[in-house]
Amino acid sequence: MAKVLVTASTGNVASQLVPPLLSRGHSVRALTRKGEKASLPPGVEAANGDLSDKGSLREALKGVSRMYLLVPGTPQIEQQ
Repeated sequence: MAKVLVTASTGNVASQLVPPLLSRGHSVRALTRKGEKASLPPGVEAANGDLSDKGSLREALKGVSRMYLLVPGTPQIEQQ
């Protein structure tokens, strides 16, 4: 099975993705700003980091074969 990096893993959407991944036999690494203090299901590896920090993202991606990326929407740009 795959090692999956899940971003926004403590949020409303991605937190619902983690249990099914685990139940299917995948190993999950959760990218979170809270690091080891994050409330994660048993068996989930915490990776302290932020998408805007290239170094922490590089570390979090080591050994990962798949990634679930959830980012907030961008503001709508009004045309003039």
